[in-house]
Amino acid sequence: MSGLRGRLIAAPLLLLLLLLPAGGASVAAATQPPIGGESEDQPRRDPFQPPASLPEAPRPSGLAGVRIREAEVRGVARVPSVPDGSADLAILETPDSDGFIVRRGAELMDGVVFRVEPDGVAFLTASDPETEVFRPLAPPDSRAGERR
Repeated sequence: MSGLRGRLIAAPLLLLLLLLPAGGASVAAATQPPIGGESEDQPRRDPFQPPASLPEAPRPSGLAGVRIREAEVRGVARVPSVPDGSADLAILETPDSDGFIVRRGAELMDGVVFRVEPDGVAFLTASDPETEVFRPLAPPDSRAGERR
């Protein structure tokens, strides 16, 4: 019985040796193209490190270059003669101390003014128009003493 078992194990090994080229597995690895566009002069990226970030495109000028999270609501003006609130205005300030007067429908870099309320401004994000972001009216002393 042990002779038969020895032949059963030896036969697949012999077949494997006959199928491999003379150089073994190293010849097969040398003829395969690089994976993922890598080349000899460009090593593979470490998968545990974050990928190199792409340079950010230049921002548009004006309100179109302001992100929702950067805009601070500095003031709100209600127009009581227009009951639907479409004429209500808000004053937004950027980190660069630029000010903009906006109303419903004004477009920012990543969203649009959805609603101006007495205590802040509601925006709809461009990435998900169902997502509403509310920026409250900034406290009056949050930039007190700062000058341009």
